[in-house]
Amino acid sequence: MTEELINTDGLGTALVYIADKIGITVEQMYHIYVSAQFTMAVTQIVFILIWAVSTIIILKIAYDRNKGDLKDTSHFGNNDSAILKVFICTAVGSAFIGSILLFLYGPVIAIFCPDYMALQSLMEDIGKIASILK
Repeated sequence: MTEELINTDGLGTALVYIADKIGITVEQMYHIYVSAQFTMAVTQIVFILIWAVSTIIILKIAYDRNKGDLKDTSHFGNNDSAILKVFICTAVGSAFIGSILLFLYGPVIAIFCPDYMALQSLMEDIGKIASILK
């Protein structure tokens, strides 16, 4: 890869300079990014499956706890409040599990792809410096 192909307002030159200083080539940087994509995709799939299964479990628990109210039709409107309770419990629980998984995504990727996270952080720092210098 030549400098002309990756040079955009000096950022490519900075990338080549930093790559030389840390002892890797830009091509190696690219391979680190590509190899991390598989781990990131698998992590996202696993997290989505965890969220979906957790939501189904929360729905089952909420339904079981309100089963008596759902079957009681002696009072008009009682079914609606029981259905609303099940829906609210499921929505809150699902949002809670989703937010936990969202916060865990970055650290999990950092554990399984430390090179990728280091390069990503380095590129963000270069971008911040470049925006300050402009």
